[in-house]
Amino acid sequence: MFERFTDMSRRVIMRAQEEAKSLGHSFVGSEHLLLAIAQSPGLASSVLAEAGAGADRVRAEVTSRALHLDDDAALAAIGIDLGAIRASTTSVFGEDAWRGEPTWTELAKQVMQDAYEEADALGATYNGVVFVGTEHLLLGVVRHEEGVAGQVLSALRVDVIALRKAVADRVNDVLELRSVADGEPIEQRNKAVMQRVGKLGPEDRSRIDEPIRELDRIRLDAWGEVVAGAGRAPKAELVDAYIAKLRPAVEATERALQHAGF
Repeated sequence: MFERFTDMSRRVIMRAQEEAKSLGHSFVGSEHLLLAIAQSPGLASSVLAEAGAGADRVRAEVTSRALHLDDDAALAAIGIDLGAIRASTTSVFGEDAWRGEPTWTELAKQVMQDAYEEADALGATYNGVVFVGTEHLLLGVVRHEEGVAGQVLSALRVDVIALRKAVADRVNDVLELRSVADGEPIEQRNKAVMQRVGKLGPEDRSRIDEPIRELDRIRLDAWGEVVAGAGRAPKAELVDAYIAKLRPAVEATERALQHAGF
């Protein structure tokens, strides 16, 4: 599923892990995701800041809660006996087995699944493929008022309904940008390339797999930047930047197809 997350969203997920570690937590929860979203440039952090939940305020609230709730208490609140798990693990594998990367809570995992559903529901697709941006991660977070992130937003007096509307309004701006970009010649060439690729069998496709993957990566990342700038930068400027990044990747894939005789 993560291959359909934009580069920015993947960075948010990695940053959430780093935030958990910096707070001394052995788990990654919804609050760490919220903190990572609030600190990452893009549509989601902009909407959060406008709602009164900027990065500094979110960090202060999350940190305050972390100071008063250790790992055992935090996980006990969601039905997990961390002490029992720690004792069982170390008795079998030794003390070193307990050290390592923080694990994701079930709620945090659900948030990411919900983010994919939000992206699909809002029509965040490209060539029929759903992609998940930071705005969809935020919508996944606010679905769960019972989580720590939900409690943080409540403490900051964020109106979740208004927040969702603000995201939807920005998404509408993105859909308008999508319509403009679709009319560009290089976009038509890109779609023609993907149609040619779609007709290839597994063996033939493997011969040009690298440029196809690179085109897919660049396309998703470039569009992620358009999404981040929606409603804040001139539409023509955003589309021009997208086209400038897409063009060389499309041309490289066209050359690969021609060289392979497809």
